[in-house]
Amino acid sequence: MISNTHYTNILEKKYAITYFGDSFMSYSINSIKYSWVDNSTKYLKKKYKENINFYKNISVGITSRGILDKLPNFFSKIKKKDILIYQFGANDSWHYISLKGSANVSLNSFKKNLAEILKKSKNYGFKKIIFVGYHGVSKNRIEGNFKTINQNLSKYNQLLKSFCKKNKLIYADVNIENKKIYNLKDGIHLNKNG
Repeated sequence: MISNTHYTNILEKKYAITYFGDSFMSYSINSIKYSWVDNSTKYLKKKYKENINFYKNISVGITSRGILDKLPNFFSKIKKKDILIYQFGANDSWHYISLKGSANVSLNSFKKNLAEILKKSKNYGFKKIIFVGYHGVSKNRIEGNFKTINQNLSKYNQLLKSFCKKNKLIYADVNIENKKIYNLKDGIHLNKNG
């Protein structure tokens, strides 16, 4: 579950929060939406009322390369750039059989993309940048490299965590033990408890 403690003492005056990432942030199935982003915004609106604005760009299947492609157009529309919250990397880590054992985006390319994303985010003027990691999934799919989703995803999570530490950024570690309680039936995305 995403904790709202990351926002404590940040929102003392008028602020804007930008969410940018993949479907782990927000996902719909059978016309029902499951979103830790919406849960967070509801909590913050209730607590801070008119002191906060939100911007969101959430895309199913987006990779770090996709973030870089969308970033200029999205950021140019945002007037107030206080807090930026990213969650991406899961789609980078997928090792589809069609890729013959290779990752959708290699760890090396992911690392380079992270550096470029951070640089551009700062250049666009964001004051505080937060990266959210990934929860473990309950889907037991064996990927094209003969490893589980969690085994592959953990490498990207670890790289992201190290990247945040090196660059003195906040890394929100949301890894959870009991995956089935928090996962939807697809075994990937978070349910209402997440």
